[in-house]
Amino acid sequence: MSKRTTFLALVLAAVMSLGLFMVSYQVQDLEDQLESLNRDIARDNRAVHVLQAEWAHLNDPQRLRLLAERYLGLEPIATRQLGTVEEIPWRPTVEVADRKVEPVAEAAPAPAVSSPRDKAVEDALPAIRRALGLTPTPIKEGGR
Repeated sequence: MSKRTTFLALVLAAVMSLGLFMVSYQVQDLEDQLESLNRDIARDNRAVHVLQAEWAHLNDPQRLRLLAERYLGLEPIATRQLGTVEEIPWRPTVEVADRKVEPVAEAAPAPAVSSPRDKAVEDALPAIRRALGLTPTPIKEGGR
């Protein structure tokens, strides 16, 4: 029985050695793959940093302004291009509740109200005009 046990122990040791040998090579292959992936990640991170720096350079407002002036003939907005509130045409009068508000100035006819939101805006315009002092307020009799 001693020879048989010795033989089984030797066979078991050989199988375990072969299994350990195969596992160690698999681990080594996986470590090589991991190292390769880490190198790829580092390379991609460097590329991302370069692209971010390039993007920042390309979107520099001063550079874009110079390019717009040179190739498109665009210039910064001048104050003469801005208008005043008085130059904005007002819409015609709108019925609010049971009274009519007088128009401030002649205006082109307004398009038909197409949504409830537009109707709400139309209803609020007279109050906004009064608040801004653009609509003359009625003078009360017998006082100021």
